[in-house]
Amino acid sequence: MNILIIEDKEQDVKQLKEILFQVEKHRKISFNITSVEFLSHNDLLSLFKYDLIFLGIELKNGNGIDIGKKIRYVNNKVKLVIVTHHQRYILDGYKIKADRYFLKPLNKEFFEKEMVEIFNDLTNDLAGIYDPSLYEKKIYFKDILFIEFYLKHSKVYLYNGKILETKMPLKDWANIVNTYNFAYSHKSFIVNLLHIKKINGKDIILKTKHVIPLSRHYKERFKNAYTLYVNKKD
Repeated sequence: MNILIIEDKEQDVKQLKEILFQVEKHRKISFNITSVEFLSHNDLLSLFKYDLIFLGIELKNGNGIDIGKKIRYVNNKVKLVIVTHHQRYILDGYKIKADRYFLKPLNKEFFEKEMVEIFNDLTNDLAGIYDPSLYEKKIYFKDILFIEFYLKHSKVYLYNGKILETKMPLKDWANIVNTYNFAYSHKSFIVNLLHIKKINGKDIILKTKHVIPLSRHYKERFKNAYTLYVNKKD
């Protein structure tokens, strides 16, 4: 997991790193941490390699909120955490869609508890499968809309509109995505619960407007799985 710290106060960077290393040790998570005093043009171009950014607000060479806006413009999916001495920036944090807001000096126990939730989210976000014979890039499970079995082939429908075909049986795909919020809606369909807009009688409507059949045999189990997913997310 790649982490960027944008902070010009050496003591604050040191404390943050010390706590992160404790989290890494206790939770068995592997980090690569980079720290900079300010976000340069070159840093901005490389934002896509980071999974999590800690952002100081009171910087000598600029305002953290303005930097946060630039970050969101370049990488809208990165987890962004504000670390500051002042509560008055909480509302500004909403403008840059900050995932968490911590006051300095950091409370180690509270920080670790909150960060575990973020790392759990990141683990799900980064989960996927890499098979160059199927796709030149890693396939992130969160980007899969649904998987259809048709004419002895599995067709993997991605959020970006691509459709990947593989001879891997649907039951093998079900085993791979089993713990990532997927469920059978039909003997020939596995659906990513993340992308559901509504369940309408015998059909499942995705946010992308795809319509997936919901068979009578799988209906109760599918609805139970979706209810559990929604409750867990809330």
